[in-house]
Amino acid sequence: MPRSGVEAKPTWAEVPPAVRREVERMLGSPVIRASRVYGGYAPSATFRAALSDGRTFFLKGTYPLPAGSLIQWSLENEERVYRRLDRYIHPWAPAYFGSTRREGWHFVALELVSGERVLPWTTSRARRATRSYAEFHLSTHGRPLPAWLSRTRHRLFGIWWRRIAREGDEATVIAYGSAVHLALDAPSVPFTSLRELRDQQVVQGNQVTVPAHQTAIYEML
Repeated sequence: MPRSGVEAKPTWAEVPPAVRREVERMLGSPVIRASRVYGGYAPSATFRAALSDGRTFFLKGTYPLPAGSLIQWSLENEERVYRRLDRYIHPWAPAYFGSTRREGWHFVALELVSGERVLPWTTSRARRATRSYAEFHLSTHGRPLPAWLSRTRHRLFGIWWRRIAREGDEATVIAYGSAVHLALDAPSVPFTSLRELRDQQVVQGNQVTVPAHQTAIYEML
């Protein structure tokens, strides 16, 4: 989680006092330091929070938007996943510790995960990320999923995933990845590691099924 960025994010001091007190009540201890964390798809209020009792949390919040804003918050859906899918997403997702709402603000408290920075992508990092995603999706294979969980949201990505599983067409993967990265003005990801993943005995292409198991590379981009 980078400590600096270009998007406009509120500071902890700009969070209304009543909201800050409610967050502290939820966590059970005063916040003595809250540093902004940058990254993501929207200018949500994100903090690395240190409490007086020594614990640390990642706080993610939304707030009232000005009239005419085109921003669409999705924290409600994200919290729903943390609350109701813990047995599926653990240990791949951070632990969830609760949420609070006050004065139009909505905060969730999550495990503060430390680790290495991903960018710039390397073959090793891409391979590790891909295999981790595959392990997660394979863990849900054959298990009954909640009815409210979409089975079609990522169907578009299933088109080329199915082709990889069936033909191992590296050229298609590279071309698709290059097109996406040109659109995002991002550095190229070494997609050729997918072929190695496909050939693993424990993660065969037909086991990582579609459309419920396709989000890995899309989320990596």
